[in-house]
Amino acid sequence: MQKILYQNIRAFVRQKRLHLICWTIFIFYEVVITGVLLGHFSPILSYLFFYAINISLFYIHSLSVLPFALDKAIRSVWLTPLLITLELILYFALIICSEKIFFFIIGGQETPISKTFVAATIWRGIYFMLYGTGYYFLLHYIANRNKAYQSALRAEKLKTKLLRAEKDFLRAQINPHLLFNTLNFIKYAAKKKPENVEEAVLALADIMAFSLHDNHTEYVAVGTEVKQIHSVIRLNQLRFEESLQIDFSSEIADDSRLIIPVVLLTLTENLFKHGDLRKPASPAVLKIISTEECLTFTSSNLCSFSWPNEKAQHQGLKNIAARLDTYYPDNYQFVYGMSGEMFTVNLTISFPKEI
Repeated sequence: MQKILYQNIRAFVRQKRLHLICWTIFIFYEVVITGVLLGHFSPILSYLFFYAINISLFYIHSLSVLPFALDKAIRSVWLTPLLITLELILYFALIICSEKIFFFIIGGQETPISKTFVAATIWRGIYFMLYGTGYYFLLHYIANRNKAYQSALRAEKLKTKLLRAEKDFLRAQINPHLLFNTLNFIKYAAKKKPENVEEAVLALADIMAFSLHDNHTEYVAVGTEVKQIHSVIRLNQLRFEESLQIDFSSEIADDSRLIIPVVLLTLTENLFKHGDLRKPASPAVLKIISTEECLTFTSSNLCSFSWPNEKAQHQGLKNIAARLDTYYPDNYQFVYGMSGEMFTVNLTISFPKEI
C-alpha cells in the first residue's frame, strides 16, 4: 500500500514538476520580499496555510470557473462577472474563517477587519485570479494550436493519400498499354514464326513481372528499366521478323540509380505503337543517357499517323507528364512534337539529392 502511494506521489510530482518549480520560485520571491519590507517573517505554517488557499483559487478560477463562464459567448457577458464576484466573496469569507481557525490553533491576535484589510484581501484574490486568467488563456492557446496542428496533420495525410491515389491512377492508365501491346506482339509472332513464340513469351513474362512488381514501389533502378526496354525491342523485332529500323543505345553511369518505373518503357512502347520503323532511310533513334546528375531520354521516328489528330498518343503522353510532375516537380523537362517528318521526344530528369 505504501509502495503504491509512493509511486502515485512520484508520478504526480513528475507530471506537475513545472508547476511545482514555478510555485516554489513564486512563493520564495514573495516571502523574501515581504519579510524584508516588513522586517519580520510569519510562521511557516501560516505561509503554507494561506498559500494553499491562494493557489487553490488560481486553479479553480483557471480550470473551472472561466471554462464554464466562457463556454458560450451569449451567456459569458453576464455569467463571467457574476462568477468572478461570487469567487471574490467566497475567497474573502474563506480567508476570514481561515484566520480565525489558524489563530485559534497557534494562538495570537487576529487581524482586525478594516477597510484596509478588506481591500488588501480583495486585491489579493484579484491578483491570483489575474494569474489564473493568464493561465487559462495560455491553456486555451495551446489547445487551439494543438487542434490546428492535428488538423494540418490530417490534411497532410489526406493530401498524401490523394497524391498516392493519383499516382496509382496515372500508372494504371499506363500499364494496360504495356499488357495489350505485348500480347498483340505475341499474337503476330505466333502467326509469323511459331518457333519464336517461346522467346516472345519469356520476354513478355519478364516485362510483366517487372511491371506488376514495380507497381507497388516508388522507384526502380534505371538499369532494370533499360533491361526491359531491350525486351520490348526484342519482342517487336520478333513480331516484324527483324525488319524494324531502330538505332538504340544507352550509356548508364550507375545501373542502381533510381527513377520512377515504367515511364521510359512506355515511351519506348509508344515509339513502336505509333511510329513507322520500316524505312531504312529514316530509322528510329532511341538513346538513353544516365549520369550522376540527370537522366536523358531522346527518341525520333517517322509517324504512322497524323500527329494533331492522334488523341490516344496525346493522352498517353499527358499521363506520363502528369506522373513526372507528381514525382519530379520543377526537376524535369518533357518536350515532344513533330520536327519535320520526325516525331521527337526529349525527356530530362534531374535527380533529386535524396534519391
